[in-house]
Amino acid sequence: MEWVLSAETRARVGKSIARKLRREQKVPAIIYGPKIERPIPVALGTNQVVKLLTAMGDETKVVNLAVKREDGKEEQFQVLVKDVQTHPFKRRLLHVDFYALPADQDVDVDVPVDVVGEAIGVKKGGILNVVLHSLSIRCWPSEIPEKIEVDVSNLDIGDVLHVEDIRDQFSFKILNDDDAPIVAVTPPEGFEAPSESGEEESTESGE
Repeated sequence: MEWVLSAETRARVGKSIARKLRREQKVPAIIYGPKIERPIPVALGTNQVVKLLTAMGDETKVVNLAVKREDGKEEQFQVLVKDVQTHPFKRRLLHVDFYALPADQDVDVDVPVDVVGEAIGVKKGGILNVVLHSLSIRCWPSEIPEKIEVDVSNLDIGDVLHVEDIRDQFSFKILNDDDAPIVAVTPPEGFEAPSESGEEESTESGE
């Protein structure tokens, strides 16, 4: 689903202006990025931001942000939500930072990991531990995935899935180190793996 947000530039900034915007059910925000010389202060409707954040969940979404300037002209930006400030106990949006993506160069972004499948080790009673909940990747803005699916079906008790194990599965570049663990299946409490000597003894007694 393509997300489109509408915003308008704001000439004045400051705490009093921000409070006034919130009373009008608007959220103060800024747009910044490598192709923007100075951050652009904007304001947009609270409801549309809440809907976007609810739909996003833990995923990464590229948003088309249409900004109406003071002269009436409209400017389009492809952005990522980089930071959201909320009131500590009123659950109210205070400020949003949008990162404007350059259309003509790779960008570095963090994308959440989505674990799929049921590990063999979990079926045996093991515990699945997700070590990395997101991966840093480099790709064109148009190729940014909402999430990175990691299949754990073949993991047994004691197995660890590292970045190097999945690196060749995707067209984008993963920036994390090869030996960085993504998912591990740890043994349950009291689990004892059969020892090689024990196996040899049982074989010999069988003879």
